[in-house]
Amino acid sequence: MADTTEQPVSQWHWIITVQYPAPTGIGMDTRSGTWGAQPGGTRGEAFDQILTHVAEQLGLIQRPHVLFFALEPNAL
Repeated sequence: MADTTEQPVSQWHWIITVQYPAPTGIGMDTRSGTWGAQPGGTRGEAFDQILTHVAEQLGLIQRPHVLFFALEPNAL
């Protein structure tokens, strides 16, 4: 019989700075937030999901260049 209990989700705080082509030259933006990781998730998956999320928020068609990325546990 399969275990149907839900696994806890760990919360991570992220900060990312991106650079992208803009109509007036080069755009740059820094954003932050939290990301819920499922057990077995990877840092690479977090990075890809966060970068996609930020690009969508900025209305970008192409993925921006990442200048800075940090991912740390959200608990103190």
